[in-house]
This record gives sequence, structure tokens and C-alpha cells, in this order.
Amino acid sequence: DTDYSRHGVSIWSQSSGVFTCSVTGIFLCTWCVSVSDASGGDQFDPNVQIDSGSGYSIRAMTWGHVSSTPNSLPVGNTFMFKVANTSNFKLRVHQSSGNNIAATTNIQGATDVSHSNIVFLRLGDV
Repeated sequence: DTDYSRHGVSIWSQSSGVFTCSVTGIFLCTWCVSVSDASGGDQFDPNVQIDSGSGYSIRAMTWGHVSSTPNSLPVGNTFMFKVANTSNFKLRVHQSSGNNIAATTNIQGATDVSHSNIVFLRLGDV
């Protein structure tokens, strides 16, 4: 969103869908992927993956099924994680692990309203 609100020092950056963090700590992450499907019947499993230096692994996942009515659906999850080393930590949202989103399904987003989103809240030190 172009009108997001940040409180405190900016510690997160994003490049090509990969998030990095400039400080260590314990974080709470909430995320949502909102989709719409013109035909209905699409199953998908978006997830958040973390790489702390040894490759990406799924940290949080959810399942969704867009039926014919209604044909839009938000899915999301919440989890806590630790950033112990900022030099090798990366986080990304992956559209699917086992069931790819169909060609007729759209991930919704906009610059003036939050459809699909991710929020990080620093809870404290490591």
C-alpha cells in the first residue's frame, strides 16, 4: 500500500518479494493472501518461508478453496519467529507449496486498500 503506517525505526526492507531485517529480535508476523477466481474450484496453499542461512523452509501455511459462490477468499496465518543473525535472514511469501494457484485465479492487491498483506511486530530481544 502507498499509505501504510510505520511506527518507530524502519527495520524491514523488501526486494523482489524477499524481506530482510536490520535488527535481531523476536517478531510476530500476520499475513493474508486474498484471491478471486473467475471459474471457482481452485485449491491453493499459500505459505511464508524463512531462510536463516540453510535454505528456505515453510514456517506458516494455510489452505484455501475458492468455490463457485462466493468466488473470492482471504486466507492467512499468524506466527512468531526469531531473527538471530541479520546477515543471513530472509523471509518470503510463497503462493503455493503443493497446489499451485490456477491461471484463472488472481491474487488481489491495490495501492489504496489492503487486500493481500504482511505485518511484522517486534516483540523483544533475542
